Amino acid sequence: IVTHTHHQPERSQLESAIAEVERVLDAINETIRDQEGQDRLREISQTLWLGHGRLDLTQPTRFMGPRKLLKEGPVWKTKSGRKLQCFLCSDILILTQESGQSLYRMPIPLSEMQVRDGTGKREFTDLDFRLVLAYPRGGDVINLRGSSPRDARNWIIAIERAHNKCVSAERRAASVYR
Repeated sequence: IVTHTHHQPERSQLESAIAEVERVLDAINETIRDQEGQDRLREISQTLWLGHGRLDLTQPTRFMGPRKLLKEGPVWKTKSGRKLQCFLCSDILILTQESGQSLYRMPIPLSEMQVRDGTGKREFTDLDFRLVLAYPRGGDVINLRGSSPRDARNWIIAIERAHNKCVSAERRAASVYR
């Protein structure tokens, strides 16, 4: 309709209406994605145990409001080839055994880790990435492999973005409480 509307006031109104509809649809889609993420976090929480209790991933974050599931999928340990399931949330990264029912490691706060690609390391390929944990977490490195170079790159980008948002939220919260 817009392409065939040449009269300026009508064309402007149509373009404005289209922009508003797109904004509403984007908001609806975002709400649906958030709800699906919450449902998935609830589902994951049903099977994950931490000591004698369940790990409740639906609890809010310390500084970022409700926890969101940003990305999930299989990754492999670089050396052993062991398959793990990785869950990237807005404030933590969770590695579980392949079944997704038991933790491979305690949840890792994003503010206490960084992600690196495998460049500069002879034994690494473009499938590999590294989680570098800060000293409060023991100063450890977890070497992981994606299913493809693109998958590895997507993990790196997603973890970097989530890390930056998490650190920024913690800094804002710290400045408020000073």
